[in-house]
Amino acid sequence: KSDVVVADGFWAAGLESLPYVTSHQHGIWSHLTELDVRAGKPPDMPHHHAAQVEFRRRWKGLGKRMTAVSDFISQEMHIQWGYESRVINNGVDTDIWKPDTAKFGRKRPLVLHGVNDPGNINKGADHIRMLEQMLDADVMSLDQAFTRWGRAFGTPDCPQGTKPQVLAQADLFVHPSGFEGNSMMVAQALACGLQIGRASCRERV
Repeated sequence: KSDVVVADGFWAAGLESLPYVTSHQHGIWSHLTELDVRAGKPPDMPHHHAAQVEFRRRWKGLGKRMTAVSDFISQEMHIQWGYESRVINNGVDTDIWKPDTAKFGRKRPLVLHGVNDPGNINKGADHIRMLEQMLDADVMSLDQAFTRWGRAFGTPDCPQGTKPQVLAQADLFVHPSGFEGNSMMVAQALACGLQIGRASCRERV
């Protein structure tokens, strides 16, 4: 009962009895900005949209706390639905996520991203497929790169190596999502000293 719980959006459902629980908003409802609503744009995923609307109305009615991942999300929550949400910015441990000047030998550049769902257009999977075709480089997710090279950084205490070590080996980090401008993974890549390639789903339409 004394725990502070920060839950991802409507995944806080069922935790209403906890006195120190907050629902953290890292996106807007079905990717609709106020301008989208005014233009009559329908939700990308109507069922997902309806579930979020129902949850947040009930959560507000219970007087529970809501926070937001960025000023943009907080503003959209306010202007669209009158919900007040303090901003909790993403942060990373720079003792763990840090640059590595000793790059291991590779014949081709390494371009990493965080898209693990190859069918998810909202996450930018189509952009990743385009890069795979266009670039003379190894284009892969951090998970894929960790599976391939993680053991190269192994120690007796951690034989598998770590994902921060593998991320720091990239020549470029690509963030293709059109809706996650304040991504935790972008913060991790910046902490590793990587160049960031940004592409918006909306720019590709």
